[in-house]
Amino acid sequence: DAAVKSLAAALALIGFRVSAVYGDAAGADSQFRDAVARLPHLAMLRTAFRGRAIHTDGWAAQLDGLLSQQGMFVACGLAVIAWHVGQFTVMGAAFCVAAACLGFWWYNRSPARIFMGDVGSGAIGLLLFALKAMLWRLNEALVWPALILSSAFVTDASLTLLLRMTGGRRWYTAHREHLYQWIVRRGHTHAVSAAWYLGWNLLIAAPLATLALAKPGMWLLACIVTYWVAAAVWLAAKRRLIRRDRYKVRHVHT
Repeated sequence: DAAVKSLAAALALIGFRVSAVYGDAAGADSQFRDAVARLPHLAMLRTAFRGRAIHTDGWAAQLDGLLSQQGMFVACGLAVIAWHVGQFTVMGAAFCVAAACLGFWWYNRSPARIFMGDVGSGAIGLLLFALKAMLWRLNEALVWPALILSSAFVTDASLTLLLRMTGGRRWYTAHREHLYQWIVRRGHTHAVSAAWYLGWNLLIAAPLATLALAKPGMWLLACIVTYWVAAAVWLAAKRRLIRRDRYKVRHVHT
């Protein structure tokens, strides 16, 4: 694991160096030093992201088509952001990730014939983080529309973890408390669970990310509004699912 992380750091440095040289030959050295100076911040962001990825992506990979669907959506959104700012190499990389997710989704959609597992979910999380880091390096404000694209999983993971911690439960152990897991526990199919998240992506996340991208002064505000709405929807849906479940079987905290 350490060797892989070291290799990833080396590749990141090479990528920063190449982009600096081709972006502005006269200022290549200063851009490269700036990229190196930002690496500790990227490392801290990656550490936080990895915790979220372990908490969410590994479980989402168990639901037919959900994680590959989310990967497609976020990667396509990042490609649009990259195109908007004229970064066609990043756009191409994002579309490659989306195409890979699409190819996997075809066999992973409900009823799934193949499954992703922790290795595949971790790889998708790493690739999406790398794309966001590239955009963040170009313009730190681009992180806000990128976060809007990931709002479904980030909200679900964050609120689930927060409630488990404040409820005195063993938040670091396996559980079945995510919203998409509750949807299935209520008797709905995996396809219905994926449809809930697709609806959020298309009706809320995509329009607000587009608004944030079109109006630079509203980037942060659009991100805040997205997560406030996401939290409200998550709490209402979770409360309704648990309440209806208690009529059938006693809810056991895990």
